[in-house]
Amino acid sequence: MSNFRMNTAECLKFISNIMEHLTDDQYRNILKGKGKLVYKEIKNKNNKISIEATENNEKMKEVSNKLLGLNSREEADQLLNKLKLKKCDLIKIAEQLGIHLLKKDTKSEMIQKIIEFAVGVRLRKKAIEETELKIKHKL
Repeated sequence: MSNFRMNTAECLKFISNIMEHLTDDQYRNILKGKGKLVYKEIKNKNNKISIEATENNEKMKEVSNKLLGLNSREEADQLLNKLKLKKCDLIKIAEQLGIHLLKKDTKSEMIQKIIEFAVGVRLRKKAIEETELKIKHKL
């Protein structure tokens, strides 16, 4: 594969990743021409272009996937607290998992909502499925 094709494939993959994080309204507005994606070069103190945002998104995806694989609320709580995430990181995780958070939510409230969605719902479903119900019928 030529260099140009490889660069094009990388570019399309990058754009696809950006589009995944848009809301439905933002996506529709871009398609209708009412919105646009803008390139903005971000420089840190050393005048180096920062790629921290995309690396952070990938890290938050990894955290989201780990959460979905955990078997207890305690494991999820330990993971999220061990990582010492900021509120903006928790918001990104919630977006990836489809969880609605309020901006006024505290960090601990956000963590609890994420844990409940990622682990708690699955545990409750499993408990319900494994519970045998005995129904007495009157004749």
